[in-house]
Amino acid sequence: MRLYFLALVVLVLVSPACDGRSTASTPTSPSSGASSPTPPAGPSAAASLDVTGTWVFALNNLKVTWALTQTGDVVTGTALVVDTNNPYYGAGVIGTITGTVANGGFVYTQTHATLLVAGCTETDTGQMTLSGGNSLTGTNTEVNSCKRAPAVNVVTFVKQ
Repeated sequence: MRLYFLALVVLVLVSPACDGRSTASTPTSPSSGASSPTPPAGPSAAASLDVTGTWVFALNNLKVTWALTQTGDVVTGTALVVDTNNPYYGAGVIGTITGTVANGGFVYTQTHATLLVAGCTETDTGQMTLSGGNSLTGTNTEVNSCKRAPAVNVVTFVKQ
């Protein structure tokens, strides 16, 4: 009977470790009332990424100019889109930009409530990464209310 009981105890103790999953055990210690150490204060990811300023993306006849202001991790600004070969933008339409910086990136929404084609609007969303302090590169998804499918592009804005 003792052998059966010993085998059962060993089986219960070993079984969780043999289920194919790796588990780490954390030793417990008596509570001393002390809390875990707090990491030293330092600059946040937002503080290390500053997108304030004028940024330009240009490709063929298309030119997009962002004027951004960053306060903490919140970014606001305007977007001027000019494309003389495109009826939606022509000599220029102005929109707004809102976004945030976190974890070394800039996530944004660019909204144009009015385009040059009556009844059309556009919302662009994207996620950018800052390179060298003067280049924002990432994806831009353009949703134009008068076009059937969204356009997804990789874009690079250069700080002026």
